[in-house]
Amino acid sequence: MFFKMSFQEMKARPVRTGLSLLSIVIGTFAVVSVSITSETIRQAQKAMFSALSGKTDLEISTAGGSGFDGSLLAEIEETPHVRCMAPSLLRSTVMAVGEKHIKTQVMGISPEIDSQIRENKLIEGRMIGEGFELVLDERLARSLKIQVGDRVQLLAGASGWKDWEIVGLIRPQGSASLSQGGILFAPLESAQSRFRARSRIDKIEILLDSEQNLESVVKLIEAKLPDGLKIKRPMQDNQIANETMQATEQGLRLASAFTLLIAIFIIYNTFQLVVGERRRQLGILRAIGATRQQIATYIHGEALLLGLVGAILGSILGIFGAKFLTGATSQILQTDMPSPHIGWLPFVLAGVFGLGVAWLGAWIPARRAGRLPPSEAMRVIANSEVESSSWRWYVFGFSMVGVGIVTHLGCAVGWISERWSIVASITALVGAVLILPILLAPSFELTQRLVAPILGIEARLAQKQLLRHRGRTKLITSVLFIAISTAVGLACTIIDNIQNVETWCSRALVGDYFIRAAAPDLSTGRIADLPQDFSEQLKEIPGIASIDSLRFVSAKSGDQSLIVVIREFRFSEQIYFDIVDGSDAEVLKGLEVGEVVMGSVLSERMKLKSGDKLSLETLEGTKELRIAGIVNDYIAGGLTIYMHRKQAETLFHVEGHDAFIVRAEPGKIDEVEDKVRRLSDSFGLIFQSNAELVAMIQGLSKGVNGGLWGLLLLSSGIAAFGLINTISMNILEQTREIGLLRVVAMTKMQIRKMVLAQALLLGLIGFVPGAMMGILLAYLINLSTHAATGHIIAFAFRPGLAMFSLSVSFGLALLASLIPAEQAARLQLSHALRYE
Repeated sequence: MFFKMSFQEMKARPVRTGLSLLSIVIGTFAVVSVSITSETIRQAQKAMFSALSGKTDLEISTAGGSGFDGSLLAEIEETPHVRCMAPSLLRSTVMAVGEKHIKTQVMGISPEIDSQIRENKLIEGRMIGEGFELVLDERLARSLKIQVGDRVQLLAGASGWKDWEIVGLIRPQGSASLSQGGILFAPLESAQSRFRARSRIDKIEILLDSEQNLESVVKLIEAKLPDGLKIKRPMQDNQIANETMQATEQGLRLASAFTLLIAIFIIYNTFQLVVGERRRQLGILRAIGATRQQIATYIHGEALLLGLVGAILGSILGIFGAKFLTGATSQILQTDMPSPHIGWLPFVLAGVFGLGVAWLGAWIPARRAGRLPPSEAMRVIANSEVESSSWRWYVFGFSMVGVGIVTHLGCAVGWISERWSIVASITALVGAVLILPILLAPSFELTQRLVAPILGIEARLAQKQLLRHRGRTKLITSVLFIAISTAVGLACTIIDNIQNVETWCSRALVGDYFIRAAAPDLSTGRIADLPQDFSEQLKEIPGIASIDSLRFVSAKSGDQSLIVVIREFRFSEQIYFDIVDGSDAEVLKGLEVGEVVMGSVLSERMKLKSGDKLSLETLEGTKELRIAGIVNDYIAGGLTIYMHRKQAETLFHVEGHDAFIVRAEPGKIDEVEDKVRRLSDSFGLIFQSNAELVAMIQGLSKGVNGGLWGLLLLSSGIAAFGLINTISMNILEQTREIGLLRVVAMTKMQIRKMVLAQALLLGLIGFVPGAMMGILLAYLINLSTHAATGHIIAFAFRPGLAMFSLSVSFGLALLASLIPAEQAARLQLSHALRYE
């Protein structure tokens, strides 16, 4: 019976039901899409390392990935308990297939040995033998329409573009089957020849007869290794990729939490209205024998029904949202991502959050409905509508705000994990909502006086009606407060982050033109080498004032992975960094004498500052390098150090170039650009002018800003629907009063003005404090997430953003009031005077 009653009530009020359902759908959509995206990223990382390392128990490699002499293999191959030892060479490259250029990696292997390390099933053709042959994953071949027997070109570093023949298609087995198939396999000798590695290799992979012998094997091999070489377990995770995604995941989690909070308040507001609207119905049910538990179950059942439907719809939409987020992540990491990894956990979370949000939002209304005596239910206005909040709630609210602020500060100084910053934001918001009723009466009086010159006596009547239904008024102002504060807080935070990225680009990437073989892989720092011939021809172009080169090298400091960014730093008058700690002169002087500059993220992770020593694993052994300064940096997630090229050539034996930054002489920019662009095109390289780079960054900013305004409009739209609910309920209970006012000559236009005044007063009380709270939240979030992201994000007060947000919100609020205003103006007097 209760289910039938609930269904009829929801069907009779489709707008209110749709609002409640929409809030749950949005919340579960956010949870599911973020959860699937995060799991997809983790699975992709595991699969990549599985494809590279296979069943390897141990590996021998050198610092910086510069390789070592392959003759070492003969010295250690007789080590006891070693089943096989497989040498390999790994190079980042670009594969040209017709007009397409695909960033990939080629691994040189010994085919007869490698089959014991990696499990690859031959699908078509044959495995590699000798000569310049490749095998690749069948999925990559299918996507590029490559067949056995086709020829492709690979950018072989200094050697330039070279032809290779596709002799086979493979399918990785086991956990490696999840990989992207972006790795090409070639004969080791052929890869060494084409990439000018001579007899050098990058690592030796070792498979043992039993893991029980691992420690003894490590000790035996360590005794035979020269300085700069280390034996270790294969890396099972990628600190750099994790760091690159940490800020993104933190932002997604924060947005999800805010969305769920809005959903809870919407559900709470809706079911408070439901209980108020059905008060007499519930009183009759109690009078004819319904128990308190049955009444509470009736309300909870309706909420859980909405929660179930919302969770199902949100889960379905979340799958599509995960595809969008995965695509965005692919652009951030500059690498292809697999299809979203859809497991059971996101849908369990959807059920928990969807049903949980509905149950939690309806808990207090259901509890009050169950305790409602029949005599109270028959009243025209319930006592709960006119009673003020208990002082205990105010004390509790102030306490929650204090706890939220202290937790944010704890995150900022590193006493508390940065994950608690989300809990701190929610705590402070809920506490502020509990405090908000203190401002209700005085704020209404103040705002009524402000709008009275425009709306006249109608503003006074609107104020009295809102204070008469104090409980309902508190609810809608809370929804408006939460909606605007979360939207403004997120908008300010993300815009501050975008501004920080733009500042870094303007200072760290200074030049007229940028040339590279492919977009750098931000998760690993790997990039394809540029051809040596290109470098020589570039230097011969007249009108070039300077050529600055970049080189990226992977390195380790203890257990911490990092990227060494190598430049020549020739010009003392040029700004190279967005410096956080130190000065330009000190930093350049330090680099010249062999010191390093550290990214702020790495500095935060390792708790190092200017003047400290960094222990860096190099080919010359572990070196203690002084830190000349700390800089804001976004390459490889900020896990970077900068080093002068002459120092890097000694420590890492670096050769070649990964990218060039070119500056033209004054007055010759257009002339030089044409020549450099044509030279880059002839080598199949990516050319980008400074204007194109700026346009790309601005395009990214505009896209993110568009998403922020969409978020603001969505939050304000939900709040506007809640406003329609509240004002419609107020008009329903003012039906008789409106009739009497019409009898005493109040015009339809005055009725409309009174309803508009209610919307305006509610908006002022909810939106203005909410916008102020949003700005405070943005400041606290920027402060507390420094420990999480490592980037020091300067908070900027943006009155324009706050005013725009308020304008949009008020515009939606006034539009939302037009329907109930017209409804009130068109009431028939005979019906209004008979209404009870």
